[in-house]
Amino acid sequence: MSIDPNHALAHLKLGQSYFKSGAYQNAINQLQKIIQLDPNYASPYYWLGVVFLKQDFDRKAVGCFKKAVTLDPAFAMAHYHLGLLYLKEGKLALSRDCFYKVIAGNNSDWRAWGNLCMVLRDLGELNEAKLSGHRATSLNTDSFQAWHNLGNVYKDLGCYHESISCYEKARSLKPDSDVTLTGMGISFQRIGDNDRAVKSFKMALKYNPSAGTAISNLLNISMMECDWDKSSCYEKMIHNLTVESLCIGQVPAESPFLNLSRCDDPELNMAVARAWSHDIDNKMAGTRDSLRFQYPRNYRSKIRIGYLSNNFSDHPTAHITRRLYQLHDRSRFEIFCFSYGPEDNSRYRHSIRDGCDKFIDIRELSNAEAAKAINDHGVDILIDLVGFMKGERMAVAALRPAPVQVRWLGMAGTSGADFFDYLVTDRTVTTENQARFYSEKFVYLPHCYQINDNQPFMDEKNCRRLDYGLPEGTFVFSCFNTSYKIDAEIFAVWMNILRRSTGSVLWLMANSRNLKDNLKKSVTENGIDAQRLIFAEKIPKHEHLSRLSLADLGLDTCRVSGAATTSDALWAGVPVLTICGKHFASRMSSSILKAAGLHALITHSLEEYEDRAVKLAEEKSTLARIKSTLLATGHKSHLFNTEGIVHHLEKAYGIIWQRYLEGERPCMVDVGNVKYPHPKSADT
Repeated sequence: MSIDPNHALAHLKLGQSYFKSGAYQNAINQLQKIIQLDPNYASPYYWLGVVFLKQDFDRKAVGCFKKAVTLDPAFAMAHYHLGLLYLKEGKLALSRDCFYKVIAGNNSDWRAWGNLCMVLRDLGELNEAKLSGHRATSLNTDSFQAWHNLGNVYKDLGCYHESISCYEKARSLKPDSDVTLTGMGISFQRIGDNDRAVKSFKMALKYNPSAGTAISNLLNISMMECDWDKSSCYEKMIHNLTVESLCIGQVPAESPFLNLSRCDDPELNMAVARAWSHDIDNKMAGTRDSLRFQYPRNYRSKIRIGYLSNNFSDHPTAHITRRLYQLHDRSRFEIFCFSYGPEDNSRYRHSIRDGCDKFIDIRELSNAEAAKAINDHGVDILIDLVGFMKGERMAVAALRPAPVQVRWLGMAGTSGADFFDYLVTDRTVTTENQARFYSEKFVYLPHCYQINDNQPFMDEKNCRRLDYGLPEGTFVFSCFNTSYKIDAEIFAVWMNILRRSTGSVLWLMANSRNLKDNLKKSVTENGIDAQRLIFAEKIPKHEHLSRLSLADLGLDTCRVSGAATTSDALWAGVPVLTICGKHFASRMSSSILKAAGLHALITHSLEEYEDRAVKLAEEKSTLARIKSTLLATGHKSHLFNTEGIVHHLEKAYGIIWQRYLEGERPCMVDVGNVKYPHPKSADT
């Protein structure tokens, strides 16, 4: 082919021809000739980007597309490809801007709307994502990806029936999509239909045996239902996938919370949490840079404390922290609560709202808007009360709305995040030699990491065993921990305890048919009469605290111990026997018992645990003395000294804020060993 070397368009067509035939180097040579002839011509940069993209040279492609849109700001396809590459890199804000520019030039580009839906979802702009998703599906009703994306958005919004409808439409277009089946399964799970959830997850595995999110959710359901044969199988699968993902630098499918719930290896817990946090941090980087929050080191009379949670409602976190907000010293602190959870109109929510200086509902705000609200209120220290628990919005903290950020309560482990400076803890749940497994610096409270309400809402009534199906004249062992904490190993020990303790019964919380059936089956397989297993239904907290006193001895779980459930039992005068484990989650009850002065109820092996339980059931006088002491002094112990714990927290806040003001880096703080520095006034 003979062409005029000065004819740029001819070179462009030749370059396109080489590209289509797969002669990529020839295409590159031709396109570079055009750039030499006319450096202000946008098209060759675009096509050069396309060639590089085809060869997986993403960074080179980005440079070419950026040059193309610089030369021609209306070049829609260059913006589109640039948006895809930014999305791939996790640069969500830049990706969003690119797709908006495509749409500005062509409002009917369904692909741009669909990709914008994905990006906005990752940015937490769910309402805008929903609008984009609907626009994409209206422009192309046969787009699998558009329906799948919209299903994801509805799932995140908590509109599970709508998400299922979208996923079903997506499946009609692509029946073998494991990601759609997984999303559908999660939605079924959220509406309490575990049977259909399991069916969806298993179908996902049929099409993709390595579908990690499906396996994670199957493991979660089998743990919740105490189906230990299945959970053992799924745990092996997810463990192998997690290790493989970490080895190749990918984010594991299992969440940090699931990982620490199934595994007491602090090093692996840290690796999973760090991978998840770094992924969030990278996705939020562009938004964080655009927000450009300022943190002036102003000395003022009051430190502004912000508590961030989705559980300011009838939830265990609210149960134990209810009085925290009102007890803060208003001469030193201003208290803000930022809520992204539901409005349940409970008395816990009303009490928390009344107890803080400002209660700000950020549920409808995007991550950026929520972070801006926190920063606009001048929060000095932001305390996240959730971690990687259900419904978390770690992305808000990743935007660094406050100069000092702290993790406390919620998930019992490290966040693995660079955007949290401190973790409020104690020397039982996290020893100093475990610091290397935590991204945060420890803030040690003197007695227990957990706060409790020493004026809980409760019914002052005399409960009878008969009212709850408990036989009179028998020894009642109890465990009200959530069922995922009960594993085959600890249940086998409980069966040994029942076998050795004649006439005793075991009182457990169980709210699903599958859970009850599986536990009854396990009891029978252990040669124990199933009548000795008594199930408790979920009732309001104030009623539960009253019925708890009907138990004789609480039996704690091992892999993940009780937290609020243990302190609830102690408040009701019921001793709890625990095993001190290897990581934060398995040492919570040990910390609680120490703070209550009940060191004798902490064991260090399954054998010791079993023997101690049997001995306490046999030696009624020994148990009676423990219960008598608990009833006489338990409410006065460090565990239930709410005012004292608030004082220690305030001392911690003062220390870490003073370090920030003085330009010092975060470091370990032991509240019991330092004096409280009063915040300097604005005049000093």
